[in-house]
Amino acid sequence: MSAFFGLGKTRTFKPRKDVPEGTKQYQLRKYAEATLGSGNLRLAVQLPEGEDLNEWLAVHVVDFFNHLNMLYGTVTEFCTEQECPIMSAGPRYEYLWEDGVRYRRPTKLAAPQYVDALMNWAQGLLDDEEVFPNKIGVPFPKNFRDTIRTLFRRLFRVYAHLYSNHFDHICALGIEAHLNTSYRHFFLFVNEFDLVDKKELAPLDELNDAILAEDKHSPFICPFVRRPDSPTPSFDFKGAALDPLSPLDSWPEMENSEWLQFVSVPSGTATPSPEKPVAVAEPTTVTAPASQMPTPPISHHNSPSERHSEPSGIVSVSTTFYPGANIGTLPPDLILLSSDSVFFYVHGHQVLGASENGFKSLLPPKSQKGREDLGAMVSLSEHSTVLNVMLHTIYTMSCTHYSPSIDTLIAAVDALHKYGIPVAKYVAPSTPLYQLILAVAPLAPIEMYSLAGAYDLYDLAVPISSHLLAFPLPNLTDELAARMQPVYLKKLFFLHLGRIDALKRLLLPPPQPHAPTTTCDFTEQKKLTRAWALASAYLAWDARPDLSTSSIESALGPLGDHLSCDLCQTTLKDRIKQLIMQWAVVKTTI
Repeated sequence: MSAFFGLGKTRTFKPRKDVPEGTKQYQLRKYAEATLGSGNLRLAVQLPEGEDLNEWLAVHVVDFFNHLNMLYGTVTEFCTEQECPIMSAGPRYEYLWEDGVRYRRPTKLAAPQYVDALMNWAQGLLDDEEVFPNKIGVPFPKNFRDTIRTLFRRLFRVYAHLYSNHFDHICALGIEAHLNTSYRHFFLFVNEFDLVDKKELAPLDELNDAILAEDKHSPFICPFVRRPDSPTPSFDFKGAALDPLSPLDSWPEMENSEWLQFVSVPSGTATPSPEKPVAVAEPTTVTAPASQMPTPPISHHNSPSERHSEPSGIVSVSTTFYPGANIGTLPPDLILLSSDSVFFYVHGHQVLGASENGFKSLLPPKSQKGREDLGAMVSLSEHSTVLNVMLHTIYTMSCTHYSPSIDTLIAAVDALHKYGIPVAKYVAPSTPLYQLILAVAPLAPIEMYSLAGAYDLYDLAVPISSHLLAFPLPNLTDELAARMQPVYLKKLFFLHLGRIDALKRLLLPPPQPHAPTTTCDFTEQKKLTRAWALASAYLAWDARPDLSTSSIESALGPLGDHLSCDLCQTTLKDRIKQLIMQWAVVKTTI
């Protein structure tokens, strides 16, 4: 099974390979994660006393595979057959692929094809319990060490390709810290157990030497940044926060050293811009006279270029979140400025208390203001309509009277997730936003269902799914399918297919025959059976999950017009009534 689904199209990835709970490898993985949290990677890679080396190798190769899979997934937009026609690690190193099955001889492949083949091959090995046994007491195969060495050697080639060909893209995406930490852990582990020959590691020799030369007692926070004074692209380390990534849940901080200028970036490669740049303002303090209504700060006063523009004193302030609003026991101490220059006066403790990431680390930890200050001001990239819904949600207030559009609601939920506000908590069944989304769901059911699936809002997805019975599944776009996640996509398909199958099973039994009479014997009653079979076949052929009861009655009811026997007409009516009742109780939601 492919490690990537639709590598060149939807760019969605297969769920990670994981270690089953209750196994020895699972216990070792928990030990490894705990050791990683100590901050000492050299200690984290060492084999625990009394443990089996094969188990230790198996646990780590799964983790490195998972993490590398996700890291490469971030650059698949740039790593294309046109941009990377060969799998290489700079101009001096080119890799050929051979797996003994599809590629029986070393074959030159484009980088995305090579990585896809590598991940498929690695996934197949990791899923093979004869190679990676999970059950207690089952020994590893005799050639396990050779298999592990081959796995690590080939995984290294992906790291080398990322550093040599896509490091500028990694930096532009802001995830260089993750790549640096992941590779440092990988290299220390490989070096500890001599898993990859030195000649294979040559493409990143300077980086490897820097890792080995580090002072193990100097704490270090990565990542790389581009040096503006360098005539050729090269990179230095600067201090930056390191945001841990799964599957290793507790990446430690890297240690200090001079890791300078070891990666070259092709000079003709363009650096991509972030998809949604966020303008962040330094915290400023706004002061207003105590005797009048506070006015939001104006960025330019009487500048020559704006003398003939609108009067600078006209500003836009939220009609709900304004300085004198009675929405808290304390006055507002934080100003949020939307992308269309609307000011929202809120309480810092309310916003920070709702967020799990410090509102994307944009807000000061404590509001510092004087008696007449309005507090810090932070500019956000969200439109005022989106920010309005977000803040109403944080304050557990309904914003129904604003009649936000469907796109605004979707953008607001995405923004909640972006700023660390738990979507599952603030879009729970008892919340105003849940009720609002549910109210507008009939207008755009597939978009709202995809939104619920994206954040695993099962309680919201269930009632919305009842509006999707008439939705034609062939019209589902790749974007919506990827957004709603595989589980909810499967549930939607099973809802449609299950109702169609149920309808066909309900239509199958004909009306029960009555006792023969002088005018209507069993032979005569077979006419009704044949007529029912033809009519039900017509319905089954065009079966739809949203088939109405009136359609069933209009298709089967006329059969009685051609029956001269009163008993046959009665049994037909009873059968139609029974069918309608049975169809009405078939599940209409996921």
